[in-house]
Amino acid sequence: MESYIETNNLMHEDRDVRDKFSGTTAISAIFYGNKVTVGNAGDSRAVLGTDRKSTVTSDNENNLDLEAIPLSRDQTPYRKDELIRVRKAGARVLTVEQLQKNSPEPEEWSSEEVNYDGDVPRIWLQTKERPGTAFTRSLGDEVAETIGVIATPEMLTRELSSNDRILVLASDGIFDFFTSQQVIDICKKHDDPLDACKDMLAQSYGEWLKYENRVDDITAIVMFLD
Repeated sequence: MESYIETNNLMHEDRDVRDKFSGTTAISAIFYGNKVTVGNAGDSRAVLGTDRKSTVTSDNENNLDLEAIPLSRDQTPYRKDELIRVRKAGARVLTVEQLQKNSPEPEEWSSEEVNYDGDVPRIWLQTKERPGTAFTRSLGDEVAETIGVIATPEMLTRELSSNDRILVLASDGIFDFFTSQQVIDICKKHDDPLDACKDMLAQSYGEWLKYENRVDDITAIVMFLD
């Protein structure tokens, strides 16, 4: 936890880092013994693929039945606890359309796991149309920090077992179009984690271009645990 906060402070102090309106979400995993601890600030995500019931076919191909287990919770205005926290810190929370129409702030938002409509609730200063972050925690967002966007991560520790096969750490651009289960389903088709990562990124890239003329950050790490 301290490393996130220290990094955030160092970003503010470094004159070469222009972080007034530009920070980053962060997801990390530390392994020790048979445990993993995940730290999360923002809406990047850690997902574990754990074996429910594997079978072996007649040609000796292993058919993994992996369930996606979340090891992090997205920190966005969709979460009521995070919404309340940033509002108490002075933030306005509106979609871009609501902001432009000067609409009143909704009490809250509901969201399915994949809910890409191009206009998500964002965090704004009371009197200015900035910074417009779609997450409630991050590193280095200096202006957003004044209205509750903090660097303090949420931490989760899990004891690993022989049934745990895949761990994926990925930025939010991956999960704008794929559920956590779909990400694990893509990865389990491969024997090499690099191939799994390339496939996931390629599919995500293709989905973005169906809806936008840009691609959001789709950074990812895939680890095979067995």
